[in-house]
Amino acid sequence: ELSEASEMPMWVTSKVGYGLGHRANWWLLEEAFALEPQRLTVLTLWDGDPTATDLGGPNELIQRASALGTTPLVLDTKQVFR
Repeated sequence: ELSEASEMPMWVTSKVGYGLGHRANWWLLEEAFALEPQRLTVLTLWDGDPTATDLGGPNELIQRASALGTTPLVLDTKQVFR
């Protein structure tokens, strides 16, 4: 069910650690794979902070994309946005 509301649907509110960022990461990867690409590169903006392990963050996206066989391309925000 599609919704324009920013609140999470009732059926996922009980899932621990499941938020909008986590859901968005998963949706982006699913949509990309639905196109049946021969090669897939995931572009991520990240400051490289290894302590940022929150679900839905860039670290999770990179790990999930790598596990699915994509090529992650990380742009270091500390360098890009000086």
